[in-house]
Amino acid sequence: MDILGRVISLGELVYRQCEDMKYCKRQCQRLKDRVHHLLQPLQRLQAQGKSNLPDEITEALNNFQAVLEEAKKKICKFSNKSNMLRFLTSSFDRTLFKDINEKLNDVWAELSLVLQVDQWACVSSISEKASWQQEDQQDAEEDWRVFQSLSGTEIIEASLEKLKVDIEETMRQWAKLQKSIKKIPEYPIKEIKKEELSHTDWILLRKNEFGSLYKGKYHQALVAIKVFHNPQARSSALVRETFAKEISTMQKFDSPNILRIFGICIDETVTPPQYSIVTEYCELGTLRELLDKKKDLTFVQRIILILGAAKGLYRMHNSEPLALHENISSTSFLVTEGYHVKLTGLKLSKTQTSISQYTKRKKAKRVTSTAYVSPQRLENVYNEYDVKAEIYSFGIVLWEIATGKIPFEEVLERLSNFYKDLD
Repeated sequence: MDILGRVISLGELVYRQCEDMKYCKRQCQRLKDRVHHLLQPLQRLQAQGKSNLPDEITEALNNFQAVLEEAKKKICKFSNKSNMLRFLTSSFDRTLFKDINEKLNDVWAELSLVLQVDQWACVSSISEKASWQQEDQQDAEEDWRVFQSLSGTEIIEASLEKLKVDIEETMRQWAKLQKSIKKIPEYPIKEIKKEELSHTDWILLRKNEFGSLYKGKYHQALVAIKVFHNPQARSSALVRETFAKEISTMQKFDSPNILRIFGICIDETVTPPQYSIVTEYCELGTLRELLDKKKDLTFVQRIILILGAAKGLYRMHNSEPLALHENISSTSFLVTEGYHVKLTGLKLSKTQTSISQYTKRKKAKRVTSTAYVSPQRLENVYNEYDVKAEIYSFGIVLWEIATGKIPFEEVLERLSNFYKDLD
């Protein structure tokens, strides 16, 4: 069978498949109509008995065949009830044939051109691509409304099927992530010489009145270098002494999900001495920054973020003796490539205090710390801060990961406006 016959035969098969689909009938009807319109000039061409087709037409037919093959496979996949129900209950774009329709639009344009040029047949005037997209969106919305009218049993069945698949995919992605994580060399926490950080240029990441944060390199590891502005340290000797005492505490928090600390750097070639703290570099910034930038995180990606954050906090809570973070929020976690989460906020706090009394940077007012305070402590500030209070804070972080939203944003906004009015 020649290419023309193969394309017509395949197109008729896709046409029949669309008629047999039980769900997403509006979208299937739309695809069927588009295929039907494209087949009409080809059938007329076939009736003329043309055997030697120009290269331009043959190429267009090959492209059409490829799109039809893709449509055939997709229809076969979603003829399965479980697959279709999982698709409809996902939180993503419910346009079933989105990619196929985009390619079909290109084929329509290509066939219109080559058939009109050769004057062998004429394809109906092509619709604007934007018009196709609007039609597809309307069809998807109508199909979703129809699905929502189904029995509760079918919807529950679909949700359970989707959950099962998502859990399996999460475990696969988690295993893949663990294999892909770049192992950081086991450098001991120590005082780092300035020349050990000077063999590459430092890239400024951000700066405020208290300090500057740079991206640099320490031996083979990418690092973040926090340089303090206007240090208040009475002497370098005092900073070194505090640092030496704090090293043993930091070593017990060694974990893939707790931010790695490499040490401090004291540059005494300048006056006053320049103090820096060197930590592991996390490309994606804080968890809150990631959630603000990536609104379309998948269910699997969100679960991976949750697992990483939980493992970091679990490691800290299971140290001997028990240690509490005391400042858990979505800015307390940093994220590397691959969505690997690191608990931060443990970076040599006593050493930082010995360097400068102004170590806390001004936090963006994107999320207020009040959102993470347990009801018991909101009611009574003298209520003991314990593991339960910290788990409450972590629960708010989990809600943020699941929804991507700012906790209590509307309530806090109303309170803010209320206090502004009082002023």
